[in-house]
Order: sequence, then structure tokens, then C-alpha cells
Amino acid sequence: MMNSTFYEIIKFNRYNFFIDNVQSLLYQTFSFFDIMR
Repeated sequence: MMNSTFYEIIKFNRYNFFIDNVQSLLYQTFSFFDIMR
């Protein structure tokens, strides 16, 4: 039980980390286009 809960937390954190990376990447891309414009 404890191990599965720990695994879920790790999976959840990894998913959040991925979402944060995608959002920052999109933000950087949009700001780059703003500079180019």
C-alpha cells in the first residue's frame, strides 16, 4: 500500500514537471515570436 502510494506521487510529480516544461516552452516560443515581430 505504501509503495503504491509513493509510486502514484512520483508519477503525479513527473506529470506536473512535464506540464510545467511544456508551458514554459510555449511561453518562450511566443515571446520569441513577439521579439521577431
